Amino acid sequence: MFIDVSTLPEDGYGLFQLVFLGACYAYVLCYASNMISDGSELLLLIPSIAGLVGSVVLPVLGAVPDGAIVLFSGLGPDAQNQLNVGIGALAGSTIMLLTAPWLLSVLGGRVSVKDGVAIYKGTPKPHPNSEFWNETGVSLAPSVTYGGYLMMITSIPYVIIQLPAIMYAGDGVKEIGVLERPYAFIGMITCTIFFVGYLYYMKEVADKDLRDKRRFERVVQKIQDGQISLRSVIIGELEAEAAKQNISQREKMGLLKDKALQANMEIILKPFFRKYTKDGNNFLTSQDLSVVFKELGEHQNKKMLTKVFKVFDKDHNNQIEFNEFVDGISNYVITTYNDPSFLKSSMSNKRVSTVEDGDLEMLIVEGKEDEEDDEEEIPEEFADLDHEAQQAAVSFKAAWMLTLGTVLVVLFSDPMVDVLNELGTRTNIPPFYVSFVLAPLASNASEVIASYNYAQKKTAGSMAISLSALQGACCMNNTFVLGIFMICVYSQSLAWQFFAETVSILVSVLFIAIMSLKPTHTMLDAAIICSMYPLALVLVYCLEAAGFD
Repeated sequence: MFIDVSTLPEDGYGLFQLVFLGACYAYVLCYASNMISDGSELLLLIPSIAGLVGSVVLPVLGAVPDGAIVLFSGLGPDAQNQLNVGIGALAGSTIMLLTAPWLLSVLGGRVSVKDGVAIYKGTPKPHPNSEFWNETGVSLAPSVTYGGYLMMITSIPYVIIQLPAIMYAGDGVKEIGVLERPYAFIGMITCTIFFVGYLYYMKEVADKDLRDKRRFERVVQKIQDGQISLRSVIIGELEAEAAKQNISQREKMGLLKDKALQANMEIILKPFFRKYTKDGNNFLTSQDLSVVFKELGEHQNKKMLTKVFKVFDKDHNNQIEFNEFVDGISNYVITTYNDPSFLKSSMSNKRVSTVEDGDLEMLIVEGKEDEEDDEEEIPEEFADLDHEAQQAAVSFKAAWMLTLGTVLVVLFSDPMVDVLNELGTRTNIPPFYVSFVLAPLASNASEVIASYNYAQKKTAGSMAISLSALQGACCMNNTFVLGIFMICVYSQSLAWQFFAETVSILVSVLFIAIMSLKPTHTMLDAAIICSMYPLALVLVYCLEAAGFD
């Protein structure tokens, strides 16, 4: 199915063909990685499994591309040499995710820093007179500090496999592989324990509020993109809470006043409310509500929206405050809960089932006078489906995106390893350096973009989400991906001869973990962290030049 890169011409044209193949494979891997990321994010739209997805599924699937490259580098007749590609991909991915995206996140989320404290009050942006390097930056939440400790703990398997590698350095490659095999087994078991322990920590111990914020950030984005409607999100939250509390269908409507559900509603609706409040006002006008409804996927004509506004405006001051907005939207959705076709039927004389809310019931059954008004365009993809159909459509799309993305990663990782190895051979650049630089570009682009987008919201919570995600990717590399590496070393009695590379990873992780203990990061701190990426390569080169390999 794939071209044997060793058969390409040895001249410059053959090198061009090799680079072209590598670019094609890298594009497919990048596309597949984004499919896996997008598919797993879609699962967050299903409230009943969202907690498990956010804490377990997302971290694991994010590490699949790197794990596949490492796996295929340790297979085949030339596995000992191709391991250089695997260790390059592992080191490059780990160090890159902790350096360049960290700088980008701080750059995107920076606000003014005064007396070592990031100022998020008022308008969260740097003051025009703030000095760029020392007076702008971000605050680091406690979850980022804990993430630093986890990074150090999960790095222990590197030490387990490296110590015997130092002891047996004078033996031949095959002998070293045999002698290191028991230690590779111990390292494999340790990686497995840390992997399970990390997932347990994320599910049961980690900051649940932070995990929920991350989930709702993505839910809000999917609503804004028209991939799901607000109606389905609210009903999904209601169904999930009812299942959790084992509440009957009749009692389910009473959950609307449940504090946990109300808090979730406020998180979901606040971005839409803030986006359309004008000139610093904390209220919506009738015109604002029309725009908000359209973005939320609730498409009604002008006359109906005028009546909706009057119902929402409980104190009759021609303004909708945030608490009125949340209550109004909640009641609007729940009132029509038993008739998902309300969006299409509310303009007619058809009466729909309602809860006991006189104003909304009167509004819904009013009808024929509005029938001739032009209706808004129905939103794309899932937004025009009822709740059950939306959940089924989201599940189906997520399943095929995850399946196709994983299949593409599995298919193209092996030829990508061959290309990186051959590229190093033909350019006389060690394959480690080639894969260190190129492999992360194909496998980790989605994490870089996601962390930067979170940071741009310029809140302490969004920065915690952004930086914690980068630390989580490092922990997954230290457990899941390194565990795959250990399996290859153990099963085929391969030699771990990566002293310089291991030191580079450990030094980088330790330094950034220590930096994570600081409560505030200025742009200067972020630049120092980013400098670890090129310095890691320099460290490997210097150690190898000195004979420490």
